Amino acid sequence: MPKEIRDQMFKPGMNHWGYGWFVTKMAPGEPGAGTTLEEMCGDMPGNYFSWILRYPERNVYGSTERLEQNIQAILYDMEPKMPRRSAKDLAAQAWLVPEAWAESHRMQSALVGLFAVAVIRQAARRRRRTGIPNQA
Repeated sequence: MPKEIRDQMFKPGMNHWGYGWFVTKMAPGEPGAGTTLEEMCGDMPGNYFSWILRYPERNVYGSTERLEQNIQAILYDMEPKMPRRSAKDLAAQAWLVPEAWAESHRMQSALVGLFAVAVIRQAARRRRRTGIPNQA
């Protein structure tokens, strides 16, 4: 696209609108304060949302929903605000790591399972030999 057309597209007009882009300066206190932010968003209710951000002074754009502020913070050497997860969410996810590992490492998973069975059987044999009653 020719530079003249691109410049016209991102030139703020009435109410900060360019040709389909909202063009503003980032507010004081925000990461990148005083630099230009060009954004375009759109949606189809119920099934699609898009938000594209351009940082022309850094020659970067981002299109990750709800992570815009973190991208902006990283671009301007500030600390991003990482999302917090509740203990309940973490506990619910705890099974996914071993499950994913087991799925992608089937042979190793089988060997770990056989090893666990062997250890349990060995412990049961020792109990029987020493006369320790089963506490099940």
